[in-house]
Amino acid sequence: MLMIIWWLMRDLYKRLGVSESASTNEISTAIRLCNDSALRIDASEVLLNENRKRSYDKIHRTLEDIGSLRAEFCLNNSEHWKDNIATDYSKESPHKAPSNQPTPAHEKKYSDNFLVNFLMKLFMWCVDLVIQLLKGVLAGLLEFALRLLPLALIVVIAWFFIDANETKKVEKQPEVVFEQPELTSPSNGSVRKWTSASSLAPLSIDTSPGSDYLVKLVNANTGQDVLDVYVKGGRNIELKVPLGSYHIKYASGEKWYGYEHLFGPNTGYSKADSLFRFEDTGYQVTGYTLTLYRVTNGNLRTKNINKSQF
Repeated sequence: MLMIIWWLMRDLYKRLGVSESASTNEISTAIRLCNDSALRIDASEVLLNENRKRSYDKIHRTLEDIGSLRAEFCLNNSEHWKDNIATDYSKESPHKAPSNQPTPAHEKKYSDNFLVNFLMKLFMWCVDLVIQLLKGVLAGLLEFALRLLPLALIVVIAWFFIDANETKKVEKQPEVVFEQPELTSPSNGSVRKWTSASSLAPLSIDTSPGSDYLVKLVNANTGQDVLDVYVKGGRNIELKVPLGSYHIKYASGEKWYGYEHLFGPNTGYSKADSLFRFEDTGYQVTGYTLTLYRVTNGNLRTKNINKSQF
């Protein structure tokens, strides 16, 4: 057992000057030419014995990996890495700091306990890696910004001159002033009709005080206006409309300027979300009651529209 441990402590291939993949003849030649008699005996017993060589090669590769890992984390000088192992399996650290630079945080010794020291070095190595990555990103962003600076200045200068020239060309447009005279509003229930169809279905409209309304029925299939009716604020009307499916829109306001300008620039335009179907079922003619103000549990949903949609 002691002899096996002694073999494991040394890199027999390195001491003989051959690689692990060398042939048996190459190993035999290296052993014969070796001047160290003890090394010749050990190498012969291990490397020229197939079973022992197979076992030794597995452990040899493991020690090679450990040596590379310790070099990566700058642990070659640890108190637990000494004698033959340190001599034969140590690698040169890729992170070796210049002599005139302070020792990096991940190369310092933090504890006499191997595991604690190793974990601290690993943590500090990760911290150093993140810092280097951030420095690289910031440096790249700074270089990118510096390269774009001249182009940005050119764009700003060009925009300044173009904007100045356009300002000289474009004169300020005068504000449109609504100057239409206020007119007497139509009587409550005044109807305008654009169809010759008979009016058979009942429609009741209730409003609240404050604004007058012009309610319009639009054919849902053709988009053509069918009729409109003027309703005074706080009043209600009942009328008959032709059978069919309609969208209901309405305009509202306080001052009347005629059917072209309705309630002037302050006109509010709305449209009911529901589709209204006035039908003759053979037993009765369906109708609706339209309430143009908020009521508890009301089921009429409306949305605002613009003048062109009215």
